Amino acid sequence: MAEIIKDSLWEEYSNVKYSMIHRTLIRFIEHDIAIMPSWIERTGYGASLTKLKLLANDIGIQLTLFPKWIVNKKTD
Repeated sequence: MAEIIKDSLWEEYSNVKYSMIHRTLIRFIEHDIAIMPSWIERTGYGASLTKLKLLANDIGIQLTLFPKWIVNKKTD
C-alpha cells in the first residue's frame, strides 16, 4: 500500500523512505498497533470479495481499486 501511495503521489512523496520498526518499539508508541500483527497471525484474515460486491451493490456503493482511489483523492 505504501508503494502505491508513493508511486501515485510521486511529486509529494518522492523522498519518503520506509523502514521496519520492531514490534517491541511500537508497543511503547502505540499498543493497539503493536498487537494487531500478532492477532492477525493468530486468527488469520481474509475477505469474501463476492460478498463485498453484493453488499456494496445492495447499499449503492461503487467499489474502487486502491490505486485509482488514491489518485482521485489527490485531485479532491
